[in-house]
Amino acid sequence: MATVYLTATEEVLWQKLPASLREGWEVTEEAHIAYERPEELRMRAHIASFQKHPAVQALTQKLAGGASVEEVSLDDIPEDVLPDVYFTMGAAGVKTLIGALLPRIQTDQDVEGLASLTEVRHELLAANAAISYTTA
Repeated sequence: MATVYLTATEEVLWQKLPASLREGWEVTEEAHIAYERPEELRMRAHIASFQKHPAVQALTQKLAGGASVEEVSLDDIPEDVLPDVYFTMGAAGVKTLIGALLPRIQTDQDVEGLASLTEVRHELLAANAAISYTTA
């Protein structure tokens, strides 16, 4: 059975999904709370270099221009660049994506995307906790 790592608030939204979409997934409570501080995320964004990746630059420009998370997609980001994008966004940014995606889930593919994002957040939080980030 595949795992979805959800906070208590996210699990409430998860339970509102049709049973057919939740079937086959095990919900595990996201217990890590080591989110990055805003200054840490600013530093990551400052040192990140995505000049060779127009899709990432377009995404960044959309967000900087005021687009909401619901208006952007990671589908055009090359897979080999995604780890750097996720690190730059941090667990806090990934949590925002999860929050935007959860209420819009309609297909099994959406659930798979959600599960991937929760796994990314889980790993980022675990890494943050291992290096003594403050909790938020």
